[in-house]
Amino acid sequence: MANPSDEIVALSALQHWIYCPRQCGLIHLEQVFEDNIHTARGQVVHHLVDTPGYEIKSGVRVERALPVWCDRLNLNGKADLVEFHPDGSVYPVEFKHGAKR
Repeated sequence: MANPSDEIVALSALQHWIYCPRQCGLIHLEQVFEDNIHTARGQVVHHLVDTPGYEIKSGVRVERALPVWCDRLNLNGKADLVEFHPDGSVYPVEFKHGAKR
């Protein structure tokens, strides 16, 4: 039997846990999820960033659907979008439907 501390944790599970631990359990443990108008809108927005690729805008390299992981923490996931600026700054961008935060 695998050691629970060796299990890979999806970054999306952490996001769901922060929002609502019950939601996290339903989605990631029970595999129960139902779309509603809000999730459907979110999927439309996410479609724009779910296709891997990159472009350069005003000198900033913008990567879409970039795989990310941390072996030390057993985390993995996919960044919606990551901006790589000429000065070396790196900014992950999370896409959500709704007002810009």
